Amino acid sequence: MQKEYIDFGDLSAPTVASSSVRMLAALACELDLEFCHSDIDQAFVRAPLKEDIFMRMPEGCGALSGKIVQLNKSLYGLRQASREWYALLKKCLLALGFEQCMADSCVFRFVEGGEVVLLLEVHVDDIFAVGTKERCDQFGKDLGEYVPVKSLGELKWYSGCYYERDREAGRLTISQQTYTEELGERYGVEWGGGIPLPTTWKLWDFDADEPSVEHPFRALVGSLLWIALLTRPDIANSVRAVARYSGAPKLIHWKAALSILGYAVRTSSFGICFQRGTVSGFTLITFVDADYASRAADRRSVSGGVVMCAGGAIAWFSKAQKCVTLSTTPAEFVAVADMGKEILFLRQVWRFMLPKELRPCIPLYEDNEGAIQIAKYPISNSRPCIPLYEDNEGAIQIAKYPISNSRPCIPLYEDNEGAIQIAKYPISNSRPCIPLYEDNEGAIQIAKYPISNSRPCIPLYEDNEGAIQIAKYPISNSRPCIPLYEDNEGAIQIARYPISNSNSKHIDVRHHFLRQLVDEKEVEIIHVASQYQHADFLTKALHEREFVFHRDYVMNLK
Repeated sequence: MQKEYIDFGDLSAPTVASSSVRMLAALACELDLEFCHSDIDQAFVRAPLKEDIFMRMPEGCGALSGKIVQLNKSLYGLRQASREWYALLKKCLLALGFEQCMADSCVFRFVEGGEVVLLLEVHVDDIFAVGTKERCDQFGKDLGEYVPVKSLGELKWYSGCYYERDREAGRLTISQQTYTEELGERYGVEWGGGIPLPTTWKLWDFDADEPSVEHPFRALVGSLLWIALLTRPDIANSVRAVARYSGAPKLIHWKAALSILGYAVRTSSFGICFQRGTVSGFTLITFVDADYASRAADRRSVSGGVVMCAGGAIAWFSKAQKCVTLSTTPAEFVAVADMGKEILFLRQVWRFMLPKELRPCIPLYEDNEGAIQIAKYPISNSRPCIPLYEDNEGAIQIAKYPISNSRPCIPLYEDNEGAIQIAKYPISNSRPCIPLYEDNEGAIQIAKYPISNSRPCIPLYEDNEGAIQIAKYPISNSRPCIPLYEDNEGAIQIARYPISNSNSKHIDVRHHFLRQLVDEKEVEIIHVASQYQHADFLTKALHEREFVFHRDYVMNLK
């Protein structure tokens, strides 16, 4: 029995994020690079130990049976085995000249001549490499000088997911067909409907006195969550909805879980598809939406978002918001902020993988204009303005306008406004100002503010909101911004402009970090029509026609 702080210290060892793996797959597909899979033979026993560990040899070891020996290397079953192996592998990769990503510590790159020529992702003893065939082969030989490496060729299976690639068509698909069909056989489900859950089902409408079901509800929901997290964003919202009742599931919740499984079995061949040349350049595109006050129990809204790359989804979420909002616009803004947190991670991995010249602007689409305005234009709710009343106009003027303290201003009071204006604004005394009276306000404005009549403004009409936003707001190519599409105009306004009203003041200050992303040109929030808000099916149940439209776009199904 190992004792903490004596036989082991820290135990945690990182594993690569699933979104990083999908991003790497999208990059390999878009740039038509090799996607190689390598395995380390008996990885854990290769790592040295920092602590002095002793063990009694089991029976069957000949003369050593029952004897106590000291371990020189790590061993499967030791508490610190995975951490020591990761430390050894990291040391080997750094010795070979690789750089480690700070956002995802299981992502490495090799830079030569200022260009990224090889990318690696590590999951325990599995290593995925993206680069040319020569680079991948050479990497296997170089790492083999430290630990035994077994090449498995092109990546086919990882974490229960099947990677199917058509190099000629420029297409790569990630699916879990085998696992989904086995799950259907386990629970006796052979077929299902065209959508995960019918829109008429009300999961909250049940008798509280009804006994909980005896079926393995939590086991089924856990299996569905695994599918939803890896390859099936189309069931993410439905699984989230039923998972809320895992504590005491009723019969309606069990039937709902079986309905989701039936849909998953029916569409088991579906997965995330990446297609080369889907968009111009290798860019990230994000959609975010919210369903206001949809949870009947506590009236919390639901946030949904998806990040697209090379035509397919690389990250998505469907989750209840942590705060209660009072209208649609704040709910949409909170959803935009949730997506902002996801972007903070993905943009670091994305920029680590790509050379600088391949880092285009990343749009974030939002259909609520109010949320966009909140994100774009700063509002300080945490430090409200405190009114100070004063009846002396001179003192007010001194307080309002900065005056050099070395030469203090002496207030001079005058009851003639004309004299005050002449004193305030310098006019040549040799040629005194002659007042000219005019009753046409337009003529006055033209006289006051110069306008070039030789090149009058020509109106240009455009029906694409994204194009209008790009034309209006310049984006710095040196620090590309991530476009975020939102369909709520109010949320866009809150993000953009300094608006403070009773509808937005209650938004927690932690969500206002999004404004910093907007100000620094990291994110560009773009309005998108609600019918093209592809994150909609991650927030609520939809009719089959709408559901299929959004599903096929997000998963790039053809």
